[in-house]
Amino acid sequence: MIRLLSSLKQTGMSLNDIAEFLKDGCILEHAEGNLDELKEMLEKRIHLLSNHLMDMPMKREKTDRSDSIHSLSEDPNDES
Repeated sequence: MIRLLSSLKQTGMSLNDIAEFLKDGCILEHAEGNLDELKEMLEKRIHLLSNHLMDMPMKREKTDRSDSIHSLSEDPNDES
């Protein structure tokens, strides 16, 4: 579970989305239970991941822009 949480955070997923993603617990624990409930859980997770995937290019562009501004503001004569 910790590895999954860490992986989701490394992708840039917000903590709120991670909490929502993990809210239902381990899918394997539900695998032998109600199939409709399992399907609902999987659909919710797919929806969260799909939304995150669509947001990633915009977040990347924002990060790149921020990095460019930061590098422009650095003093080229500063040797620290």
